[in-house]
Amino acid sequence: MVSLSHPHDPYVAARKYWDLYNDDDIDLPQMSYEEAPKDAHSERQRRLMGIDRVDWTEERTRTIRRAYYANISYVDEKFREILDALEDSGFAENTIIIFTSDHGDMLGERGLYQKRTFFENAIRVPMFVTAPALYGGPRRVAEPVSLVDLLPTLFDMAGGQAEDYPEQLEGDSLVPCLNGDSISADRPIYAEMLSETTNAPLFMIRKNQWKLIWSMTDPPMLFDLENDPQEQCNLAGDDRVANVQSELEAAVHTRWDVERVNAEVLADQSRRLFILKALDGKEVAEWDAPPPASGRFGYFRGEPGYGDWADRGTFGLQSASTNRRPEDFDVST
Repeated sequence: MVSLSHPHDPYVAARKYWDLYNDDDIDLPQMSYEEAPKDAHSERQRRLMGIDRVDWTEERTRTIRRAYYANISYVDEKFREILDALEDSGFAENTIIIFTSDHGDMLGERGLYQKRTFFENAIRVPMFVTAPALYGGPRRVAEPVSLVDLLPTLFDMAGGQAEDYPEQLEGDSLVPCLNGDSISADRPIYAEMLSETTNAPLFMIRKNQWKLIWSMTDPPMLFDLENDPQEQCNLAGDDRVANVQSELEAAVHTRWDVERVNAEVLADQSRRLFILKALDGKEVAEWDAPPPASGRFGYFRGEPGYGDWADRGTFGLQSASTNRRPEDFDVST
């Protein structure tokens, strides 16, 4: 697995990739904050993230988007290096590759930035699959799929049977899509958000062209993505689609025990706030800090002398049991 943090905020790019673009070529958001319909969650997000306290000039927005595109080019280059390595090693035709991401970025659309929303710019991600030795030629799948589908897909690719897995798998294998078959557009796609900028669990269901965004505290939002891809018209409460809203809201309560999820989140927050108070400003390790250095993982394997060397010390460190250093041993790297 290769995991890259780019493209991501902070929106900073290396000059090499920044220079691939010109300001005049960078598109601006299709819908500004002034043009966008207002909803409770977006207004809360703007306030809590401080978006509403920044002067979002056209120049600032264009700079952010240029840096984001530059970082996409960086990822493209790194991915090209991986593909070249597969070609050079002879594994290209015998390797399944899945390229995807965990979220998108609003990049100024509707006056929003980063993720933390269920609008399309934030929730849609790329998913490319190539397995030339197993499946046919290129095709595009129009039906919505989910990252939750990846585990059953990989399990299926490896020849596993669903009944062999120790618990019921969520999601569906996408192998039929790779073989040219279709996947049901009527299959619901679920998502939940329990993060910053929410004041209650936020749930989303996508089914066919319909998307429902629902929480206990905010008015629901219902969009027809086929006829309203920019999500400008909230149809929740519209009698013409009352049956669709009723069906999707019922699915929310079938999928989630909403009250229980909310109670568990509040209880977890209370525990963490208690710990925060107990620490009272004491220094703690950051969650994303690098792991402690350990000689256990600091060695390399090589040909002659490896066993002898490994018994005495780790690479770059003088052994406690001998005055000889690693370079004294004949170890090929």
